[in-house]
Amino acid sequence: MNWSKAGVWIGILGIVFGAFITYYFSVLYQKNPNLKIIIHSNTKILDIKEDLPKLDIIYDNVSIKRQLKNISVITFRLINDGSESILTSYYDDNYPFGIKINNGTILSTPELLSSSDTTYYKAVVDTIIDNHIYFTKVIYDEMSFVDFKCLVMHDILETPSLEPYGKIAKIKDIKVIREYLKDNRSVMGPIINTNRAVESFRWLFILIPISILILIASSLRIKIVHEMDEKTTEKPNEYNNDF
Repeated sequence: MNWSKAGVWIGILGIVFGAFITYYFSVLYQKNPNLKIIIHSNTKILDIKEDLPKLDIIYDNVSIKRQLKNISVITFRLINDGSESILTSYYDDNYPFGIKINNGTILSTPELLSSSDTTYYKAVVDTIIDNHIYFTKVIYDEMSFVDFKCLVMHDILETPSLEPYGKIAKIKDIKVIREYLKDNRSVMGPIINTNRAVESFRWLFILIPISILILIASSLRIKIVHEMDEKTTEKPNEYNNDF
């Protein structure tokens, strides 16, 4: 194997690797926001299993229990765990972002419990119309979040649920994660682990072909050096045979 052939192989590998990197960053790796609704808890105030005759809830001077109703306390988080911020220009005015409460009636404006930026996230809820919670157009940077508590009245055998709606640019769908159904797991744990797994996969996707390219180039170099050494050792023998 001579130097010209080795150069050709290294050039071909370089072209393949360059095409791979170009494809990865232009197609596979795209920065996008990812808004999620993570429900921390969905707890009914009256427990059907423990029916206590003397226990009742009075709301607006009416007995909830006698009306066969119940009240659930729902705590949930809005979080952007994507790789890009959600800007105010991403919201569609014709289809505003919000949450619909199914199987229940909202009793009051959701209470803001906490956020990643208490100075900025103060007035996040805009209005409430027909069990639809409309949110204001605020910026959600990477891993920014807001936590809410919501009181919902519903039939005693029903369980209220949250359904996202609205249009935000670069977000195909807003997922709802019922974290309260998972035992002994923190809210941030799955998100952080998911992000780390994705980033690890991305780095492996880049490092593996680089490592293969380095190994092939090293093998070619070792082979070339070995052949050159053999040729060098053959020349003195030829010279001695002339005498």
